[in-house]
Amino acid sequence: MMLVTIISIIGAGIIFTGLEKEVSITDGVYWSAVTFFTVGYGDILPKTLASKAFMMVYAFWGQLVWLTFTAFGLGAILAIIEGGRRGRQHIHGQNLILIVDPVDEHHFRAILEALRAKGLWYKVVLVSNRFEELPSLPKTLGKVAFVRGDPLDIATYHQAGLQHAIAVVVCAQGFNNPENDRRTAAICRLVEKVRAEVITVSEILVEGNLRLVNRTTWSVDSTVLVDRAICRKLAQRVVEIAAGQEVTVKFKAFDELKGQEFEKCLSDLGVQFFRSEENPAIEIVFASDLDDPEKSDALASTQAENSEAKHVLVEFLSVRHAELFKGHEALCLDQAVAEEVAAQLASRC
Repeated sequence: MMLVTIISIIGAGIIFTGLEKEVSITDGVYWSAVTFFTVGYGDILPKTLASKAFMMVYAFWGQLVWLTFTAFGLGAILAIIEGGRRGRQHIHGQNLILIVDPVDEHHFRAILEALRAKGLWYKVVLVSNRFEELPSLPKTLGKVAFVRGDPLDIATYHQAGLQHAIAVVVCAQGFNNPENDRRTAAICRLVEKVRAEVITVSEILVEGNLRLVNRTTWSVDSTVLVDRAICRKLAQRVVEIAAGQEVTVKFKAFDELKGQEFEKCLSDLGVQFFRSEENPAIEIVFASDLDDPEKSDALASTQAENSEAKHVLVEFLSVRHAELFKGHEALCLDQAVAEEVAAQLASRC
């Protein structure tokens, strides 16, 4: 475009000089530039019919070039913006935090909000091929970028700027199938291969799968057990309610291991309790179906409404269903896990 502009100005100046015999080459090029850029000082004017006709054609040509230049410029800017939203950009900068493959938008946002609440205001990069574009987020959550790519492809991490990252969060690949921990472990190994010194925090579903991410040759810096995160939050609330007294607690976890984890959390916190199905002081309502958050949260809401316990603590799966639990103390699984992840990162960054 610059070459077209230079050629147009010089060429028009020469032509104008030929049409206006009294005008020098220097003045002709000067007139050409003033006309092309629509300044129009009026100190040099066409006098012949031919030069006036040429001026009108040339002025139109100048406008056409500038409109074309503007269109290309705006198109390039919009392409950059759209490329960023669609995850096609290469990330630059220092001190990045990568959040890899969250289950959905709510999972990602829960982690982002928890990081900000802990004072971690580093630029965050979402790395996933689950999303078509970067989710809409309020500006109060700080700088966020998006790279769309396979989390098991090493090229994705080069595009995401892993070489400049201080930390990586490897999210659980869904909360319903412990076999997903194998994919989480594979992502952790790939991250370690690209940059061994980066701080890595992974979400793991089952304690027995910790061996997948803690090997003799390498290990992640920290793991967050999904069930333990929510059980610890619920147990901490039981401690507050019990206030050092023995309490009766009713709960039924649809996963036996989760029930055992909750009891262990209570014991670790020194809670004196015994289980009772009749007239309990506290009832814990666990999520029932991790495959179907809508069904699970609706069932948990109904169970909470029908409870006769003085205190009802509810685990629910989707923050979209928070309205169902008004009047009850409810903890979202995503948020409980995210807070644990943020706490682990804050202690290391």
